[in-house]
Amino acid sequence: MDMVLTAANFLPVTILRRSLYLAAIVACLTAALFGYSVGFVGGVLVLPSFLHHFHLDALLPHDLAAAQARIVTVWLVGALFGVPLGVPISSGWGRRRCLTFSALLYVSGAALQLVDRGGHLSVFNIGRLLNGLGVGAGTLVSPMYISEISPPSERGMLMSGYQTALQLSALVGFWGAYASHAAFPSSSPLQWQLPVAIQLLPGVFLLLGTFLIPETPRFYAERGQFDDAEGSLAWLRALPRGDLELERELDEIREAAEAGELLQSEKPSFLSEARKRGVRKRLGVGIGLMIAQNM
Repeated sequence: MDMVLTAANFLPVTILRRSLYLAAIVACLTAALFGYSVGFVGGVLVLPSFLHHFHLDALLPHDLAAAQARIVTVWLVGALFGVPLGVPISSGWGRRRCLTFSALLYVSGAALQLVDRGGHLSVFNIGRLLNGLGVGAGTLVSPMYISEISPPSERGMLMSGYQTALQLSALVGFWGAYASHAAFPSSSPLQWQLPVAIQLLPGVFLLLGTFLIPETPRFYAERGQFDDAEGSLAWLRALPRGDLELERELDEIREAAEAGELLQSEKPSFLSEARKRGVRKRLGVGIGLMIAQNM
């Protein structure tokens, strides 16, 4: 284990290992799914090759606008229902398995958007729906996973990686569709298929990555599986079992899990919790940021 000594008190400060960042990067891929899906679709919907393949070029302007709106809306509906779908999965099966589930839905949806050769828009929309479900579930569990694996000193930085990945992937999606329009003739199906196919990259990377990372120590602690929690934390911190620093952090996780269990037994309502001064402020900032980023 690499150590450095602070000049102030000569206490050891652990240099966090790559395993923590690997786990955070894998979780942040859900933001890439979200951002790219939002970024590319507007450019693809107006590509001549896309309109021709799905027989939209023969529609009247009003009907064309309605068809394009449905393509966008069905993804949003999927994302809306994907969030509550992810709640029992992340709570019952675990955060990591919910990430796997999210990736499977997303990849399945992206593949379905490509397989139809007959120009059936309904098949494309079913793919968009699955795609949205995967993004919704992933958007729920990814910040939870990152916060639960991160030490307090690194949590803010790692959580900001999620937002950075979202914005960068949205940028890639927008300009990728533009580049595809410029690079391929309108007669080539690759003009629309390539931007759609790129969705598979972050989805497949996320799916494979979930088999390389552990479940969160907090999830294990909530179920009293403290040996598994210690193993997960040891992997994330690159420390041997029994290390004093590791045991101290594990005790904190255990105490937090017990406090959460006590709070759950009291069954406070959402509104009563949201009215608390500290919670109200944090909730307002979070909602405000999400609204502002979509303006």
